[in-house]
Amino acid sequence: MYAPFEIEVPLPSNFFAIRYDSAKGLRSPDRAEYFWAKQTGLGPDVGENSIDYQDLRFIMSAGGKRFSMITEVPLRFIDAAGNGGTGGLGNISIATKLLLIDGQHWKITQFFKTYLNTGSAKRGTANGHVSLEPGLLAQYQWSPTRYWFLSLIHI
Repeated sequence: MYAPFEIEVPLPSNFFAIRYDSAKGLRSPDRAEYFWAKQTGLGPDVGENSIDYQDLRFIMSAGGKRFSMITEVPLRFIDAAGNGGTGGLGNISIATKLLLIDGQHWKITQFFKTYLNTGSAKRGTANGHVSLEPGLLAQYQWSPTRYWFLSLIHI
């Protein structure tokens, strides 16, 4: 009944997780300032067309049956040709989940995530601004062993 680690699930829960992500050849890392800050602004001094990175995220969720809070602390390690290798704290995020509908087949949850500007935009470990991410999460139980998940999150 739990989605495979890639999307937020609607059920509030208690857990601690460590997540590792790695990518090679990320093109235009300053695109829309999602990964890091604009290279002509707060971001790294030298423009990059492609970077390699590793993210190590520590995630903790605590709450009850209808509400939970999630804290995520990322460590980011970057290998960039022009800016060299670096690493450090990324943008810490805090999220809330509030279960609105808890039916036999449907679960619908209000989700709100805030990314805090805690990383270094100049070194490339963060994007240099606070971001708010509201959304809705849903789960539909098709059969005893099959579930559909929906995530409507505004980025």
